[in-house]
Parts: sequence; structure tokens; C-alpha cells
Amino acid sequence: PEKPYFDFQDYTLLEATPGIERETFTEYNENPALLESRTTGRGEIKACSLLLRSNCKITKQPDWGSIYIHIQADCLPDHTSLLKYIVSLRNENHFHEEICEMTYKRLWDLFHPEILAVSCIYTRRGGIDICPSRGISPGTPPSPGNINPEIIKTIAKGLPKRYLDSPCNQSPLYGSDNHFTLSFFDSLNEGL
Repeated sequence: PEKPYFDFQDYTLLEATPGIERETFTEYNENPALLESRTTGRGEIKACSLLLRSNCKITKQPDWGSIYIHIQADCLPDHTSLLKYIVSLRNENHFHEEICEMTYKRLWDLFHPEILAVSCIYTRRGGIDICPSRGISPGTPPSPGNINPEIIKTIAKGLPKRYLDSPCNQSPLYGSDNHFTLSFFDSLNEGL
């Protein structure tokens, strides 16, 4: 049988880490101290978890999803501490973009990587697909530089004004530090 194509097929599922069933998960509020357990020496991690959960900032309803992290640095979080950090997001009341940004920022500040990408693929709620990605380094995640601005303008004309006025759509794609954030409009490019 044909194997289905999956963009993140070479990522390691953190829940499958050997010995993880013996670990205790007690932190359910974002806690960067959980990332203190580190590997030594230069390396790279491509890891994912299906246990991402946070709560809507407005309604406090739970939002479930998957998180994909690609990091290359001289020092890295170990798989167990990375999963414990992801689980610690469960009681956080933030928009999807904020959860992605917070995770990215914590990893950036603690590990100073050359490559870092964080993608959060949330379950659709309310008919809107918001799956933010944040990264540095070309291709991690796919660069938004290839998005045709005219296509985005055309799509935006058909959207209700409340989506266009959303704070997440007010910031530029590229910051002065060459970091970029993919937001709602960026994911539209994939289906065109």
C-alpha cells in the first residue's frame, strides 16, 4: 500500500519516548523551568506531540492540537523535558498564535539555536483553521516570501472585517531580526 505523504514524517513523537510512562506530569501552567533538563553537545531535534492543549483567551474553551518543533543548537532540551513543557501549556488562556510564539521564544531564549521552527496544528473550531508557525532559517517552516500579495488581498476581500482587524493580522510577516511568523493568511497560500 502507498504510504500517505506527511510533511512532518521524520519527526519523533514525544509520547513514544522510552520510559515516558514512568514520568509524572504535574505542571499545567506554562513553566519554562521544565526545559532545564538538557542534552550535551551539538545536535538537532525534530519532535512532535499530539498532546498540545491550551484554552481560548476569550471563551476559555479547550483547544486541542499537535505541535512540531525543529531545533538545532549546541545544547538541546531532552525529549522528556520538552514533552513536560508542552503539557504545562494546558491551563494557559491564549490564542493559538500566542502559544506558538511563547513556545518559540522560550526555546530561543534558553538554547540560542541556529535553526528553530515551531508549528502548532490546532483542531478547527468555529470553522476557522488557525495553525501558526514561527521559525528562523529558510525553509523551516516554508518561507512566506513566496506568497503572492495580490492573492492574499483577493482572499482578504471576501473575509468578514473582524478577521482583518484581528491583532494577529496587524503585524508584518518579517521582523527586523529575520524571524517570521506565519499566520492565518499565510496558510491560505497552500490551498491555492
